[in-house]
Amino acid sequence: MCEVSDALELRPTDELPEDILLSKISETRFSIFFRSQLENVGSVSSVEPKVEFILEVKRVNPQAEIIVYIYTPIPLDSLSGNARAHAAAAPAALLDVNGDPIRFPETPEEWTQQCWVDYSCHADAPWMSDKLRRRIQNFVTVLGCRFPTVQDVRSPSWAKTTLRTLASWRYAWQKYDRPWELALSKKLVRLADPRATSL
Repeated sequence: MCEVSDALELRPTDELPEDILLSKISETRFSIFFRSQLENVGSVSSVEPKVEFILEVKRVNPQAEIIVYIYTPIPLDSLSGNARAHAAAAPAALLDVNGDPIRFPETPEEWTQQCWVDYSCHADAPWMSDKLRRRIQNFVTVLGCRFPTVQDVRSPSWAKTTLRTLASWRYAWQKYDRPWELALSKKLVRLADPRATSL
């Protein structure tokens, strides 16, 4: 499994050698974390290198399974001694979309609020603007319909073929905005979400 994290942060000017990319996709399953926290908080442009990386992986190996998550670090005080010391040395604090420090829940009841359930399941984060959240969700919808997960054994093959066909023009032309027809089709087909089965 390959995570695009701090160590592998891609920039638009980076050139990823073909042989390194091929070695990373040998297992054909990737978890890619969209992370903007330490770049421009809530910036849509910070997502584009990850989108380009995913497109390149799919170009080289269309069978690769891509699972997209949102970067959601755990609270500093929940870490053990060594991990806490390492994390404390990080250059930036976790900030929300307004630039204010993130206040994590302090009780189990607070962690059960939907926004924190989404956070702990890598589905949302306080540092994401609505525009950024929509950009990621729209891209994931197009990607998931163009390449339905192999983990979904429930949906009939004709339904997956229909989704692939519906999404093909959006994927080919990189038109990810407002894929309403795909969202509706996904609901009708009840396509499995690989993020739910991977956690």
